[in-house]
Amino acid sequence: WQVDVGNNPAHMPQQHPAIGQNGFIYAAGSSHTVNAVSADGTVQWTFTKGELDTDGSPAVGQDGRIYQAFSDRVVSLLPDGSESWQYSSTGGDTDSSVAIFNTGYQCCNPVDRVLVSSNGNSGLLAIKSTGSKHWQTAFQKDGGLNSSPAIDRDGDVLIGANDGKIRVLNNAGAVKWTFTADHQSIRGTAAIAAKRGYIGDDSGTVYCFGDN
Repeated sequence: WQVDVGNNPAHMPQQHPAIGQNGFIYAAGSSHTVNAVSADGTVQWTFTKGELDTDGSPAVGQDGRIYQAFSDRVVSLLPDGSESWQYSSTGGDTDSSVAIFNTGYQCCNPVDRVLVSSNGNSGLLAIKSTGSKHWQTAFQKDGGLNSSPAIDRDGDVLIGANDGKIRVLNNAGAVKWTFTADHQSIRGTAAIAAKRGYIGDDSGTVYCFGDN
């Protein structure tokens, strides 16, 4: 099967879908929508946030809630597609995907915090599960894009930016260390697995950090 999620040809195509524990596929279209699609390809619901562009990819918590960035805000959706809360403003247009952190990995713990990185110098924002601000760490650089963050089991966050810096922040938002890449721009999505972090720069170089 195939499903049209409403991409606008004038905008960049959206990134990867997310899959919930209920088997639904959640896909954002660049025409202001988030869509829930069942395993047989049936669209179960579509959420639209006015004329705000969807940015990056959605994330799904263990409790079934869906999180999506729309322009300069983040929206939390209930499993039925209704809005739970929205956070405004993230500090700039958000082109990154949302990352979420759970304490523990037993079903079905609620999300502790939602992380998103906006364009410009606003850096990395952590939002509480209730929709209020937890912390925000600015990046001192000359505007531009940031990468999508990745978060490990301890709550540490790996993220890159267009100042050529790769940063790791702890679960309180403090920068633990910074690495200068070989290329000025780092816009890809970071990944963390088995105590290692991976991220690539725009020249095609991939960096690995962590245990040997």
